[in-house]
Amino acid sequence: MVPGDDVEKLATPAASRYLRQRGLRVQPTTLSQWRWKKKGPPYYRELMRVYYRPADLSAFAAASTQRIEPAPAPGRSSRRSPRDESSASRKKCASMAT
Repeated sequence: MVPGDDVEKLATPAASRYLRQRGLRVQPTTLSQWRWKKKGPPYYRELMRVYYRPADLSAFAAASTQRIEPAPAPGRSSRRSPRDESSASRKKCASMAT
């Protein structure tokens, strides 16, 4: 798929910035890995260079942000770690000794 000369094209670093402006934290190296894995937004090559169309990037960003759900709020788990248990038992033993 090679668009005509009248279509705006973005090189990989510019495509990364474009996606970041739309809420996706995508580095240029991530785009490169996605191309290698045949994932990510559509791209095309022109004279050995890789370009992305803004319309394709917008569609990819919209589809990606619809699937992303907010992460749960960070909090402590109800389970204690072994370190917490050992310090609690030391405190208990120290209070018994006095």
